[in-house]
Amino acid sequence: MPTTHQIIVEQSIGLLLNFLLAAFDPEGHGKISVFAVKMALATLCGGKIMDKLRYIFSMISDTGGIMVYGKYDMFLREVLKLPTAVFEGPSFGYTEQSAKSCFSQQKKVTLNAFLDTLMSDPPPQCLVWLPLLHRLANVENVFHPVECSYCHSESMMGFRYRCQQCHNYQLCQDCFWRGHASGSHSNQHQMKEYTSWKSPAKKLTNALSKSLSCASSHEPLHPMFPNQPEKPLNLAHIVPPRPVTSMNDTLFSHSVPSGSPFTNRRLLESINIDSPVVDEHAIINLYVNKLHNNSRSV
Repeated sequence: MPTTHQIIVEQSIGLLLNFLLAAFDPEGHGKISVFAVKMALATLCGGKIMDKLRYIFSMISDTGGIMVYGKYDMFLREVLKLPTAVFEGPSFGYTEQSAKSCFSQQKKVTLNAFLDTLMSDPPPQCLVWLPLLHRLANVENVFHPVECSYCHSESMMGFRYRCQQCHNYQLCQDCFWRGHASGSHSNQHQMKEYTSWKSPAKKLTNALSKSLSCASSHEPLHPMFPNQPEKPLNLAHIVPPRPVTSMNDTLFSHSVPSGSPFTNRRLLESINIDSPVVDEHAIINLYVNKLHNNSRSV
């Protein structure tokens, strides 16, 4: 979030909790499965859609890196409760055919195949809203120095829509979503959606670069990942336990050998412990640097 945005943490937590309860516990039982919460937070949080899908795949695949069809069906059953909670159930609600419309049960689905399908254009019908959700978040603060042809606003924020038939007819997202039209333009005309603005000079430069380049203009949807899943990093012997009540030399006594050239006190002095929570990443980085310097001196 930009630093100019002020977030009331308690209020935001309450709103999120109420939404999750409305989506996943509409009957008021007071229980939500851990899997449902993981899928909801992975879908709604900020970040790249590819990273989110990789995480989701890790939750629904076996140890060999192959998607478990039943778990994918469970994922759809849970994640499609999100659009249903905002009254989009008739279009994107879960049905018994939802999983079958995405993958065949007879085919082994790897991570790359999973990403190919869900990041395709268009994606499976039941998940059309997912990339749109991310595009909305990405263009929320995008500025277009272009006048709207209907409301005549001098500039636009968010999406910009340009008619493919009418010369230089462009609409802001509010006018387009409300179905506004003026002059010879019609709602039946094909519109192209833009998520950024480029000056005429920039467009000419890009066109010349593409025409002079010998490389293929088709870019892959995502990088190719190994079929075998990555082994999770074991930090049991690296990350220290949570700080004790008294911040003293005993804090790191479990991980620093006796007689070490970098003592506990020196470690503590290198880390800002004024905060009640010690940054574990800073501790790991400190250990790595100390070990590296120690090995070089030997």
